[in-house]
Formats: sequence, structure tokens, C-alpha cells
Amino acid sequence: MSVDYFVMFNGSGVDPISFREQYKRRNAAALCTLPGLRLALLHTPLPSHDPFLADKDPPLLLVQLTFDDAAAAMAALESPAWQRISDDLAGGTMRDGRVVHELLRTQPYPTATSAPSAVVTAPVSYFVHYRRPAEDEAKFLEHYCAHHPPILGDFPGLRSLVLYLPTTWRKPLPVADADHMLVCQVAFDSLDALNAALASDVRRRLREDYHTFPPFSGPVTHYAMLRDQVCP
Repeated sequence: MSVDYFVMFNGSGVDPISFREQYKRRNAAALCTLPGLRLALLHTPLPSHDPFLADKDPPLLLVQLTFDDAAAAMAALESPAWQRISDDLAGGTMRDGRVVHELLRTQPYPTATSAPSAVVTAPVSYFVHYRRPAEDEAKFLEHYCAHHPPILGDFPGLRSLVLYLPTTWRKPLPVADADHMLVCQVAFDSLDALNAALASDVRRRLREDYHTFPPFSGPVTHYAMLRDQVCP
């Protein structure tokens, strides 16, 4: 099962698209030389409409790097190519900047129109991040994985559904851990398709299921993001 390494840039004072293009100019060539890299994506925020919430302050940029397994990811993150990239993690022109990272294992689920796939190709994603703590994290994850994906899979227009779950890894950089116990990604062909899904009865059913989750007190954030493939 594949793993994904995420780096999240948070801050203000710069347009997210401009920030993404700055990052690409500085780092795209080095990213594409990382050993064992299967896919490199950059996600930037989009305005969306969720009838139940309106989370503010989306990340400026979410970097997503896919590898076959944790060993391959660690080899890449300890390579000279990554050293060149990591030296730039605090770069850019953002104010109040904060960078966090994490390595998560990938768990894809089927949709009404596709088999499970860890590779997300649709351009618009809705990321839901669940941060620690939970009263019993294992119980929380077991309940979520058993109940929420079958409802998510009913979203009209859904192209892919992937959960990202905790895994053990060595943190090679003095960067804060994102500390997510779960990340959910649902992807659509367009922002209009995402907004239509969020306006559907499925979103109400998801909200009802949310209230059955085992106790947790960490924050939850929901952000629509635009996918930009850097390599291959």
C-alpha cells in the first residue's frame, strides 16, 4: 500500500497561486529527481460552499508526494535532492508563516463510478483534516472507516475517495508534525461538481454520521483545493 508525504504551508500576505508558482520555480526540478517518487502534486485553495460550515484560513499550499511505501519515502527524504528542497521550506513571502509535515498511509475506497485507486486524477479535491486528540484514536478510526466512506461514496459526481491514515516514520526535518489522525480526500471534475455534491442529501447524511463519532476534541478543517501535477 502506498504512502503520501504532505507538507502544508500556512500563512498570509500572498496570493496562493503566486505562492505555488514561486514554489514550483524553486523546487519543481529537484522534486522530480527524488528517488522512488511516484507522483508530486501541489494543491491550492478554492472557494467552495458547504451548507454546514465555512472554515477560514486555508493553507497557502499543500505539497503531496506519493511513494510505494514508507521505506521508499524515507530514502527520498534523506536524499541530496530533498536536502535542496528542505532548505527552502521556510522560503516564500508569506506572513505569519508556519510549515507542518507528515507521512500517512493511503487507503482508497470505491465510488459509484470507479474502483478503489490511490491515484487521484480529478482536478478539484475536498480535504477534511482531523487533528488529534481523540479519547480512543483506534476506536475513532475503526468507526470512521466502517461508517463514513460508504456514505461519502454516494456523493454525486465523485471521482475518487481516499483516506490517509497514521503510520510510523522517522521525521528527518526540524519541522512541526501536522498531527493528523486522519485526512479524507474526495475529488471531483470541477468546483461546480463539488458544490453540487455538498448541496446534496449525502452531505446531510454525513453530518448526521459525524454526530455518532467516538469522542474526539481535535479541530476539523474542510478545504476545497485545486490539483496541479508537477511530475511525472
